[in-house]
Amino acid sequence: MRHRSRPRSNRLVLASLTALAAVAACQSGGTPEAVGDDPSPESVLADARALVRGPQAPTLPDGRHLRLSETVRDFYVETSGSSPLWATSDGLTEAGRELMDELERLEIEGVEVHLVSTEGATGRPAPDSAELDPATLRDVGPEVREVALSQAFVSAARHIHEGRLDPDTIVESGRDLHADVPLEEGLLQRIADGDSPVAVLDSLRPEMPWYARSVAAVETLHEVVASGGWPTIDVPSDSVYERGDSAYGIRTVRARLAAGLAPNEQELVADARMPDVYDTDLEEAVRSFQERHALDVDGRVGPETIRAMNAPAEERIEALRLSLRRMRWLPNDLGDRTVVVNVAGFEMHVLEHGESVLGMDVVVGRPDWPTVLFSDTLDHIVLNPYWHVPESIEDLEILPEVRADPSYLSANDYVVVPAGDNFGAPVDPGSVDWSELEGYDIRQEPGPGNALGQMKFMFPNENDIYLHDTPAQHRFEPSARAFSHGCVRVERPHELARYFLEHTTSGDPSDLEDFLATRERTRVDLDQPVPVHLIYLTAWADEDGRLHVHPDVYDRNERFHEILETQ
Repeated sequence: MRHRSRPRSNRLVLASLTALAAVAACQSGGTPEAVGDDPSPESVLADARALVRGPQAPTLPDGRHLRLSETVRDFYVETSGSSPLWATSDGLTEAGRELMDELERLEIEGVEVHLVSTEGATGRPAPDSAELDPATLRDVGPEVREVALSQAFVSAARHIHEGRLDPDTIVESGRDLHADVPLEEGLLQRIADGDSPVAVLDSLRPEMPWYARSVAAVETLHEVVASGGWPTIDVPSDSVYERGDSAYGIRTVRARLAAGLAPNEQELVADARMPDVYDTDLEEAVRSFQERHALDVDGRVGPETIRAMNAPAEERIEALRLSLRRMRWLPNDLGDRTVVVNVAGFEMHVLEHGESVLGMDVVVGRPDWPTVLFSDTLDHIVLNPYWHVPESIEDLEILPEVRADPSYLSANDYVVVPAGDNFGAPVDPGSVDWSELEGYDIRQEPGPGNALGQMKFMFPNENDIYLHDTPAQHRFEPSARAFSHGCVRVERPHELARYFLEHTTSGDPSDLEDFLATRERTRVDLDQPVPVHLIYLTAWADEDGRLHVHPDVYDRNERFHEILETQ
């Protein structure tokens, strides 16, 4: 993968805002620069109101303009306050200093703040790519600094709340993952009422356990980069190390694992008496690393494992920032209970108030049959389900088998039903023209060989995607699990069903096995439907602080970066 340019930095904006502060007054309490008489807080606010009421955006000495949103304009036009939020002639208010610190920290999350636009031939603002040069801000007053910080706050709030890019522009989702939750009105008024800007921004972050952990991982990786990066395993490309081997290259493998973001692996490789020897502790650490990177977990350090270990820390930072952007598409309040499926991570979690209470591995759609990303609501479970075979699978997989061997149907519990009557009585397969199967569909009956296993978890949607059991348990053994036709197979469906029966219905979880034993199709409606989000994170940090980085199984990151770099 080619090295990616870093997201457009907030540091230039911060330098510009600092220059704005220096223009109005020296931060040490010195004399205001080129602002005339020392204005009172009331007059600073009055000047800010006049500024936003002007016929055009505030103009900088170089002819460029501050980009002021309607939210900022409306606040200064409508506010009845008497004091500015962020700036006075003496420097910054407490809220202003707090916001400046937070804007610098937001760069860790990849949250950009845009303040300046140029004007094209149409007179309309150009895209956010224009940068702000502090040298152009030497002769402006505190009222400009006030509205600039308000715009910085609103810009940060919007990007934290809903992401910078619309997921539909990246063709990643079947439906808006953010569920059209509007940005809260009155954010600036909350600051005027005394709320902390950090607390307000924090309330807009997604309520997901991986978000804060991934931000912490980015911070740690920045420390790794600042210290020169982690050790490189500089050995021939065809090198392979396994338990019992002795070589100098094994020492560098230890050093790399010791520098990584996995406390369990660091502990396993620490204080080795013979660092050049591949012992059982090192093998266990390597297996952990391979699992975190969706590699074949064989405990051997070969070319693929070495490539993953040698990936620069900067590349891992970019991968985490991409995941943070995707998480910001979700509602910041996930409610009392929700299901999150990380398709790229091959795992599913049930969250209660933002914390995982049940997690398991999943199998997702293969690259040529990808699982669609979207949000919906799980409202019922089907026990002993039929499998209504999709037409594409009929044509590509089942019909060739039937034509070669008519007994294939009965051997696999398939029946033929009239088209459009999936729950109808089966018809005699001998009466069917198998050259085209016109007017009929194929259904698989409940039973141990049913492709959906013994249950499916339904959130009806236009993509016909759902969670389900599977008789093919061997598909959960590899670290990378993209094998299905688009639906999501769950590792422990009985445990998931019992959870829903206990927490979202009036039923008794102990009745589950009795229902299944009947081998009769049974629908169980949830009294409390549960939101479901199918997302795509190729990098994240878990509850133990371990960094996971998975392959981009659907090749979506490249497109994301291309669009991001043009916005």
